[in-house]
Amino acid sequence: MIRPAHLLILAALAFPTQARAADQDAGWLDRSMDMARSAGASISGAWRDLTAPVLPSDHLPSSLSEDDRRFFAVLEVLGLQLAEVTIGKGWTGGATYRFVSAREPSDVDLDQAERRYTAYLAAASGFRARAKQKIARQALDTALGGGFTIAAMEITLSPWPDAAYQLTARNRPPELGERRIIENTPKK
Repeated sequence: MIRPAHLLILAALAFPTQARAADQDAGWLDRSMDMARSAGASISGAWRDLTAPVLPSDHLPSSLSEDDRRFFAVLEVLGLQLAEVTIGKGWTGGATYRFVSAREPSDVDLDQAERRYTAYLAAASGFRARAKQKIARQALDTALGGGFTIAAMEITLSPWPDAAYQLTARNRPPELGERRIIENTPKK
């Protein structure tokens, strides 16, 4: 006597394409479950980030992602030095990084910054990386522009990369305090 289970086995052996279709359906289900788990982990991580206390050590330069380090490297070659980190500002508990001009970039610095920027473009992708690349490009263009220099720059990386610039004219006359220092400096 032939049972229904025997018929199913014979049908599976006789029609391998139908068996493959069943395997593909099982693969679809596995992929769907993986996607659901991934979405759950992302939501869980976001909730944990919103409710967890802000740790200063998470925002120090040594704890930054490789992408952020590449971004900051372009700015450092332009003569901007990280001077201050403000942590826990706003509802996201992010950080603001303040860079100040430590020196005027030389032609060699500008060439090196252009190379680092090109390498940064090749290494990073995504919407946040594109926003940081735009900020780096603006800083590089300002340094190449000639008329103004970046005196200070504040960069916020979270929740979305943003920058504020303090520009100074390159050929501006010295201010009163600067003139007093120049006048009172002994000449050699």
